[in-house]
Amino acid sequence: MTTELSIKPILGDLSHPGDIGFHSAYCDIADLALQAPSALRFFRASLGAIAGGNGAYFAALHVRSAAEAFDEFWDNGVMGERFWRGPARQFLTEVLTNDAPRARLFSSRDGRFQLAALAVPLREPDGKLLGALSLLAPCTLDDIPRRLSQVQTLVDYSCQCASFMEQEPARKEEPVQASAAKALQNAAGYDSADKLAFALTNQLKTKSACDQVILGRVRNKKVEIVTISGIDEVKKRSPGVVQLQQALDEGFDHGEIVIYPPEATADLGLGQPDLRLHRQWHEGTGGGSVASFPLRRGDGIEYMVGLRREARNPFQKGEVEKYREMLDPYAGALVLLEEANRGLLRHVRDSVQAACAEMTKPGGWGPKSIAASAVAVILWFFLGSMAFEVSAPCLLEPAEVRNFAAPVDGILRESQVVAGDAVRPGQILCRFDDTDLQLEKGGLIAELARTQVDEMKHLAQGDRAGAQLMRLTRDELQAKQAIVELQILRAVLSSPFDGKVIAGDLRGRVGDHFRKGEPLFTVSAHQRWRIRIEMPQGDISEVRPGQTGDFAAFARPEERRALRVVRVTPSSTQRAGRNFFIVEAESPEPPEWARAGMEGVARIQIEARPVWWIVFRRLARALHLYDWI
Repeated sequence: MTTELSIKPILGDLSHPGDIGFHSAYCDIADLALQAPSALRFFRASLGAIAGGNGAYFAALHVRSAAEAFDEFWDNGVMGERFWRGPARQFLTEVLTNDAPRARLFSSRDGRFQLAALAVPLREPDGKLLGALSLLAPCTLDDIPRRLSQVQTLVDYSCQCASFMEQEPARKEEPVQASAAKALQNAAGYDSADKLAFALTNQLKTKSACDQVILGRVRNKKVEIVTISGIDEVKKRSPGVVQLQQALDEGFDHGEIVIYPPEATADLGLGQPDLRLHRQWHEGTGGGSVASFPLRRGDGIEYMVGLRREARNPFQKGEVEKYREMLDPYAGALVLLEEANRGLLRHVRDSVQAACAEMTKPGGWGPKSIAASAVAVILWFFLGSMAFEVSAPCLLEPAEVRNFAAPVDGILRESQVVAGDAVRPGQILCRFDDTDLQLEKGGLIAELARTQVDEMKHLAQGDRAGAQLMRLTRDELQAKQAIVELQILRAVLSSPFDGKVIAGDLRGRVGDHFRKGEPLFTVSAHQRWRIRIEMPQGDISEVRPGQTGDFAAFARPEERRALRVVRVTPSSTQRAGRNFFIVEAESPEPPEWARAGMEGVARIQIEARPVWWIVFRRLARALHLYDWI
């Protein structure tokens, strides 16, 4: 529900038991009026006193005057500023539109919690609307008229204090009347250079009785209009603003105070510079008097100020000189605020512009050389090409590996090598006990001799069938003998090539029984290594057999060895959350210090590609993948 009430001051009720907060806020406002350096800062500080004295959750203040218009917000930290700002701003708008106090009651569904939105106008002592204040505080329906009266009383008292501050001689000193240190102190109350510029132009307009005051910043020897007194928003493309900017550009080129028309008619054409743009400004205002002057910081011009007023009150050079002396200290403050509040992009832009200006000024071959080198690098980046290479983790593996297992069921009699030993072709690795095999071989030899004797007997007796049976028995015994002899040979394991034992240590198992097929040793061929490269799937399409490159092991990063791709596997492999393809490569110059399992990094050379493509290829793939381009 919304109410529009008639407010009656309640200054006589300060002793009411329920008005302790109101009394405290009233006293706080009086203290702030004595301490605040200006009326605008007093309004900002008094917002917290009024809101806190009424137990508000959130409060909003809008003040507009000839010098400045601003919004101020206060909250007690409950629910956050964004939660309350909407209702508070809505009430501010309603009060500014209707110029009357407003109240609205909000209740929870169960009716246990009630919150009132109270809003009252701010008026100057002569009744002119100055702004509005709204706050959100716990309140009941019956208590709304009294609470609204309290808020209006506090606001009216604040307006009276502010009016007194502006009339007090000690307070009448305007910010434009300041030294450089005082200017920086006054500028500390503003959070942006545009707000300070707006305040300066409006105050100078009042002090100089001008119809219009313009302030423009100088950027790259061009003037950019920042603020025009009495105008909240500067439309830079409007014809009037363009004409003002051109006139200030002319004043910047002149570098001194420019007044049109000149102080004495006799001065026209006698040493007076061509003021065509100021003359157009003068004619465009219906014959008004116009002037411009620079604001300097050190040897440079940072800002330009333009003045206009009626023709019957022309500018005098001494008068304009006085205005320049008052505003000159604020040039540094404006620049400081502007630099303090600029964002990253603005900072980069200003740095680039400053660097370009430094490089293009006459003289100084050093900056020009740097600029020429930078241009050359940029052209090479977009138009040049370079060898493209892909890199990936790699692993050293033996190119040829032989695994040895127990050839027979038997007992290990001797082991002559361990892992790490170098071996030659034919060198014995280990021996198994072949006693049983030798006995079996002896028995077969004796049985074979007896069979031959029986065969001779059958032949002598003319028993051809018996002789043939003996021959078959003899052939069977010879085959068994060959098998036993082969098992005897296998009982001795030897290396088939030059290499190194990379696995196996049987010294502690001599005398143990081994089953046939049980692993014994692993021997790798000497100086023959395979490089196993784990290529990411994003780069596998660039790799082909026959390409060359190099690799370096983590154990010897200073030594790089050449490699040549021999095989690219068609399917991927996954490990530890990574998806990659195996690329096999060989090195024509394998290192002597290589060991199986050494890790490193391999680089494969691809054909030349544009430099920009090499730098941005991964980003371009990601954008294509997600259909961003």
